[in-house]
Amino acid sequence: SDLAYARLKRKLEQLKASPANGNQAEEGVHRAIDSDSEFSRKVSSSLRAPGSAGDAEAPLLEELEKEAERARAGQLDFLDAVDDELQRVGSWYQEKVTALEAGVRALTGPAGSANAGAAALGDAREGAPDVARLHLEAVRLTEFVMLNVEALRKIVKKMDKQCKTSHQKAFVDSKLKHSPLATKSKQPFNGERARACRRELEQLVSPERLKELRSQAMDSGGVGLSKLPLSPFKTMVSAVLALMAAFLSVASLPGAPRAQRCVGLLIFTVAMWVLEAAPFEATAMLVAPLATVLSVMEGTREEQAKRLLASVFNDSLYLVLSGFVMSSIFSKCQLDCRAAAFLQQQLGHRPFGFMLAIMFLGVGLSALVSNVTAPLLLVEVLKPLLRDLPTDSRYSRALLLGLAFSCNVGGMMTPISSPQNVASLQALRQHGGDITWAQWLGLSIPFCTAAIVLAWLLLMLFYRYDLSEDEAVRL
Repeated sequence: SDLAYARLKRKLEQLKASPANGNQAEEGVHRAIDSDSEFSRKVSSSLRAPGSAGDAEAPLLEELEKEAERARAGQLDFLDAVDDELQRVGSWYQEKVTALEAGVRALTGPAGSANAGAAALGDAREGAPDVARLHLEAVRLTEFVMLNVEALRKIVKKMDKQCKTSHQKAFVDSKLKHSPLATKSKQPFNGERARACRRELEQLVSPERLKELRSQAMDSGGVGLSKLPLSPFKTMVSAVLALMAAFLSVASLPGAPRAQRCVGLLIFTVAMWVLEAAPFEATAMLVAPLATVLSVMEGTREEQAKRLLASVFNDSLYLVLSGFVMSSIFSKCQLDCRAAAFLQQQLGHRPFGFMLAIMFLGVGLSALVSNVTAPLLLVEVLKPLLRDLPTDSRYSRALLLGLAFSCNVGGMMTPISSPQNVASLQALRQHGGDITWAQWLGLSIPFCTAAIVLAWLLLMLFYRYDLSEDEAVRL
């Protein structure tokens, strides 16, 4: 189904290995006539005196013209092969996206509306299409369009660069835009038909189920889920703001051009994030290259690049990354769910004891993964319990507040609990100091334990004070 890019590349290599290609052969003809005075003189003398020594050189012009014709024929053959691949992948996509649209209509149309809820819950009985399967198919078809369109553009661009031709624009306008891979939308090559199916499917499910579907799609390598495409206008606005900031900083930072450029880079990065001009990770990856280009540090650009990369890939970063890896392991193995289920089974009849246990679980998860990831994991675990409680339950509010307080406290438990800890540890090492994990835990465990107990006592005090008679009976 995918584009046979390797075969096209081999065909292009064969074209590259030919004695001459079109424009190069034609240029050779003209150079032989216009620039090589010796050859021109011999050709002229041969025309004036048949049978002279110039007769041996006369066939050279014809040979160059034949090579040019062969090269042009090779280019046309290569473009025909690209067109055949476009027709093949386009037909495959047309068939798959039509089947996808039929499956979505079975869910959203009048005949399938009764089964939409069951399908959203993953009901696999006959006649109820699987929303998860259709959603994943939509994401993969979106990825298929984007990757294959880019591959087609790239292979034709390589031929243009190699043969010094200009076929890419004509290929895109006359072939690619009229293929099944394109649509009439503002962005013709973003797989709009598959994207439209994905949007309709996402409207059928709950927010929790939608998060699961997107997580599954991302785990399968799907693209097309980003809501932040590159915006040239917002990027230009960010650049203008950066230039203004650098210009205004001249007064406050006289005689420091590096600092002025650094201020401009800072404003540009913040503006790109705030305006959502590009995906956040793309903006973050731009910082190091732009800092090198703008020479915000001392030394040559090569030395600056080495220092910047060394500051990015350091031991502190790997501490943070290890926390994210552990968070992923916890989530995949559902260790947090198992722990919460055990606590609910043992302490479900004692709400205040259950609250204290959840708070300590929040501290433990924050210490092991991150105080950003831990509350997200535990909130998902507590959602079924919170749904069973009445809407006016003050206990649910106290439980969520206890979780928030415990994760904040847990952010101080270990060096990987929060990015601030990593930054502090790195700054300490830069000034010649250091602290081991045992020393850190020896200080943090007593402090965090006392803080959790104090927060629990305050919540229990205010909770009992604010407890209605009906809720006291229910508990």
